[in-house]
Amino acid sequence: MHQFPIRTLIHLLWFQILPLLAFSQLMKEKKDYTRYDSLLGTITHMRDYDVTHYKLNLDIDLDKKKISGTAHMEFISQDKMDSLQLDLFENYQIQEISIGGLICKYHRDKNHVFIYTKNIIKESKDYTIKVKYQGTPPEAKNAPWDGGFVWKKDSLNRHWVGVACEGLGASSWWPCKDHWSDEPDRGVEITLAVPEPYKAVSNGKLMFQQKLPNGKLEWKWKVTQAINLYNVTLNIAHYKSINQVYNSKENGKNLNMAFWVLDYNLEKAKKHFQQVIPMMDCYESKLGPYPFYEDGYQLVETPYLGMEHQSCVAYGNKYFGGYLGNKNYTGGHDFDYIIIHETGHEWFGNNITAADNADMWIHEALTTYSESIYAECVYGKGSGDVYMNNMKRRVKNKKPIQGDYGVAKEGDGDMYAKGALFFHTLKYQINNDKLWDFILKDIGKTFGKGTTSYRDIVNYFNKTTNRKLDKLFSAYLQCAEIPIVLQSQSIESGIKTVKLNLNHPLSELSMRVYYIVDGKESQVLLENSKPFILKMPANSQFEVNKDKGYFEVKE
Repeated sequence: MHQFPIRTLIHLLWFQILPLLAFSQLMKEKKDYTRYDSLLGTITHMRDYDVTHYKLNLDIDLDKKKISGTAHMEFISQDKMDSLQLDLFENYQIQEISIGGLICKYHRDKNHVFIYTKNIIKESKDYTIKVKYQGTPPEAKNAPWDGGFVWKKDSLNRHWVGVACEGLGASSWWPCKDHWSDEPDRGVEITLAVPEPYKAVSNGKLMFQQKLPNGKLEWKWKVTQAINLYNVTLNIAHYKSINQVYNSKENGKNLNMAFWVLDYNLEKAKKHFQQVIPMMDCYESKLGPYPFYEDGYQLVETPYLGMEHQSCVAYGNKYFGGYLGNKNYTGGHDFDYIIIHETGHEWFGNNITAADNADMWIHEALTTYSESIYAECVYGKGSGDVYMNNMKRRVKNKKPIQGDYGVAKEGDGDMYAKGALFFHTLKYQINNDKLWDFILKDIGKTFGKGTTSYRDIVNYFNKTTNRKLDKLFSAYLQCAEIPIVLQSQSIESGIKTVKLNLNHPLSELSMRVYYIVDGKESQVLLENSKPFILKMPANSQFEVNKDKGYFEVKE
């Protein structure tokens, strides 16, 4: 630890207090949040800089489960800064921090590093921070949900290593500005040194591999596109690769593909991964071209289930159909859930990224919905709706799927199935197939290669559909309860009277509801707590069509 002048310590303490003040009301409501949640989840003055590029150069000690090396962070200062915050877990030892070759003093507070930059960062221009560090990464207890490094052995007792850190954060293994809102515009370079004959696979393109004087092999990978930091990863194993080129029907480009699998799974993988090409055809035709042609597409066999690491998708579904063989997740279909879902994230999550963890539903809801798009492509018209309605049994409706802002916390796990069902519902609220197809492609053009938010998404749908959909978004994303359609029927003098009432805590909510009378479908726009009366012959058959949306019908 370095010693600071009193004035600098006061300055650092003040900016550590700022997040606490900014979220004082939130803290009162959420007792489990701490100042450290705000330090990670809030952009204070000490984090008000724009990261443009990262370079990682790491040596991996497989036996000791340690990493060491240097990280360079290139950034643009918005103004002169007296102090700057970096994030790096406290289990690492920092050996040196420098900016432009000048050694910097710093102060640690758990997983955050406050660097004294007065008279170093003098104006708004480009700077580079270099951090030399070493330590033992946190080991994942249940990746990818409980993230970190995964140190496993394959069936031949050889090292098999991966990293998944979406919830934990990239600062769990390298020093960075660990906030979703700041993606490095010019990507990341990752150089990894591992013992032979292990292969080290990371994001983007393999630039070179070379033998070092110490006998290790060095692998250099380069990502040229903007990337969210939790999507940066490394994989180490006795890999063999399957290489092929995908010829796009949408833009005429060629996409370099590589499937990295354990050597003894090579033949099995050649057969199993044949579903990748039809999947890519489907997604490109419905969602637009794959977003990262410059960086390629890789599937990498991992010792954990899966993760959407950009251009380096983690695959651990053990070559099963469904979800580890459970086909309830795939509507009874045989396709590999992890390949389809995690690749869908290349469009939703990697290309379109939430600026705050609270809006992680943007990633998961749209990606889970994309599974139904794949089902429609492969299994025929109507299969997508069947797939979506099969999801309803997985929803709990206990908590909102939007999280709390500024504390790096996502919402409830219902964001997957319930979030997807919201977009299924939204499709039928818009009630215009051509417009919906346009939106699925245009939303990536609008928000791609950048970050976005709940408000941005709502405004986009309002503008694109020329409707006010604020209450509908709020009902499904910010409330735990789903809308209820109250239905009652009575018969008098040969006439059946049906009364429908929409019920939800949001008083101004209105919804399009589809109903069927004697096989003929009609629709009505129900307003909350305003009854809709329908009369028909007593022998008529009436039902609410529950397949075109996610709501509950109660007698």
